[in-house]
Amino acid sequence: MKLIKYVNLRNIKYLMLIVNFIVITYMAWIILSTTNYVVANSLATVFLRNLEYLPHRPEVVYFATTILYLCLFCIIIYFENQKMNLNQAIVTIIGELIIYFLIGYFIYFGYTGLILVIFVDFISKINKNHSIPSFLVIMFIISTFSRYNMISTLVKIPSFTSYVEFNPGASVNSINFIMSIFDGINFLLFIIYLLAFITHQIQENEQISNELVMINSVNEQLKVYATLTEKIGENNERKRLARELHDTLGHALTGISAGIDACITLIDVDVGATKKQLETLSKVVRVGIGDVRNSLLKLRPDALKQSSLKEALAKVCENFQEASQIKIALDYNLPDLDLDNLREDAIFRTIQEGITNSKRHGQASEVNISVNKIENEIVIIIKDNGFGCKKVQEGYGIKQMKERIQALNGSVFLDGNDGFCLSVTLKI
Repeated sequence: MKLIKYVNLRNIKYLMLIVNFIVITYMAWIILSTTNYVVANSLATVFLRNLEYLPHRPEVVYFATTILYLCLFCIIIYFENQKMNLNQAIVTIIGELIIYFLIGYFIYFGYTGLILVIFVDFISKINKNHSIPSFLVIMFIISTFSRYNMISTLVKIPSFTSYVEFNPGASVNSINFIMSIFDGINFLLFIIYLLAFITHQIQENEQISNELVMINSVNEQLKVYATLTEKIGENNERKRLARELHDTLGHALTGISAGIDACITLIDVDVGATKKQLETLSKVVRVGIGDVRNSLLKLRPDALKQSSLKEALAKVCENFQEASQIKIALDYNLPDLDLDNLREDAIFRTIQEGITNSKRHGQASEVNISVNKIENEIVIIIKDNGFGCKKVQEGYGIKQMKERIQALNGSVFLDGNDGFCLSVTLKI
């Protein structure tokens, strides 16, 4: 049984075609040779007396069976690789059955093994289990009713047995023995084909089952991946919102805090200057509110939407300078680069965070900012005259700045020895 799974179904069918061709040709030759024997020995009267009906001409039998079988062979081979539905397969099989009955007519229905070849050809064409049992019953019925003792009641033809038995005794035994061998070989090949077909079907079903298990496993993995991706997306969105809110609110609140301190100092000295300072703070608050709204809507900073990067940086420096009384010098030396929104946002937020930290943590009074293009990189340096620090403690703002820059294949360098210096390189 283990060898059955390695059997090639097509080769078995071809072997059955060859065996049946030998049987059909051999039977036609027996009819022809028996007729020649009768004529040579002047036994025509005795021979015809043993026949129930008048026979065909032996030459016609020989050539007709050969031509019909070649037609059957060509039909089977031609439609071997054709994709056919059930109706097309049935029409083809009906044509093969017509040839089967014609061959049977010329050899006097002395052989029914050819029906097994037609059955094998049918199941190879449709390859559907639900159609095989019903067709097997039909083939059995056709095989039963196409035997001589059944068909002779409808068609007046002699029997093939009469031809065999008219030969000398030794020849009769040899003919029957040879016919039995080929009939047995044909039936054995048919059984092997059925076993191999069933084995292949089982293997295909197992393969399909394994593929379905694998697909289900992949689907489960995809579900897990989708869940993880969703969680990562949520986490990234939280980080983005936290970063945006930190940058916008932190920057605005630092400026407002510094401006309020200035108002407290000025209110007893110069009411007009205090009023002007409060107007500036009002503008800063409105800009901060707009940026918070834009962050929640995942939009760009309001300054960048309304103007170029250079103009937006100049405006944010000017507003912060007015609100916090800190001197900011911006040296912007970028040519007209076609930067994408992510890089423009990163540059804007980095400078915004830098000047905010200079006032909030370093209490600086001066901040120098340079933005230059060196080869294929944008280099940003933010240097203040604040307190500085020996060991830089990275707060939330610095960490978020690094994440933003590193996501764009950039780098961040911090130095707190002489005031505080923030250096950022960003690939173009």
